[in-house]
Amino acid sequence: MIKLIAVDWGTSSLRVYLLDQNCEITNNLRSDRGISTVADNNFEAVLYEHLVQLDVAEDVIPIIASGMITSRQGWHETQYVECPAGIEALASSLESLDTSLGRVMFVPGVKQYEPFPDIMRGEETQLAGLSHSQKRVALLPGTHSKWVLLKNERIDQFSTFMTGDLFKAVRSHTILRSLKDQWAEDAFTQGVVDGKVGLNEKIGLLSSLFQTRVKTILDLSRYTESASYLSGLLIGYEIAEALHNGYSLATNVVVIGETQLADHYITALEVFGIRGEKALADIASRGLFAIASKAGLISE
Repeated sequence: MIKLIAVDWGTSSLRVYLLDQNCEITNNLRSDRGISTVADNNFEAVLYEHLVQLDVAEDVIPIIASGMITSRQGWHETQYVECPAGIEALASSLESLDTSLGRVMFVPGVKQYEPFPDIMRGEETQLAGLSHSQKRVALLPGTHSKWVLLKNERIDQFSTFMTGDLFKAVRSHTILRSLKDQWAEDAFTQGVVDGKVGLNEKIGLLSSLFQTRVKTILDLSRYTESASYLSGLLIGYEIAEALHNGYSLATNVVVIGETQLADHYITALEVFGIRGEKALADIASRGLFAIASKAGLISE
């Protein structure tokens, strides 16, 4: 029997899960109807279309949503709970909206002031799906990669790196736009190594980026002609900086992601002698279930 409709709604994608009392997925639907594609803020109609396809549009089932759908550009902007934050804080800060589909509950994001300001929206739900009774480090690769220290069942500290955004910008709007697109594993790995060495030797990222071009022109490296090298270089700098900032309490890092990018990060972590452990698939659904359960939304 379906106990919860869990909605993971990001900028570019939408995932709707039907969950039973044991958090098992009985059915799900994924689409490219992220919030950036929804005209006139007609989010209710888009969700209704998905619930019709799942044959639950007329059923009375609790609905909980997280991700960029809770942002200023989304359906209902939620406030941020302050770090450190666990499932209890997220559950007690749910915000509701009455709709023709019934009451929809929205998960808040998380904000941080110390040791430096940062925010997350959507990742907190994925992290809620992890089991982390002890200290551990989680990595969420993406356009804005996040490194998170989990402690005492809470998000204790996190850092955001604009690695994916920077790769796209540099790749599209600088002299490095001429790099070859075909993926090359050896070039990627060399880029990671150079990123690791660069930060350790206090060579700035900005100068390293230009050296990528210089090494190609002077024929000093066969790797720097590939965009794979650029990807590795940026990720290498990211990991080195994250470790420098204290995200090295464990010998392994749990990587949350179902894309090929997560696999690339696991490869990069190996360069640093760290084992990357991939989180379970559809972890956002587990997090939404855990938050809904703590909030008392799921009936016995």
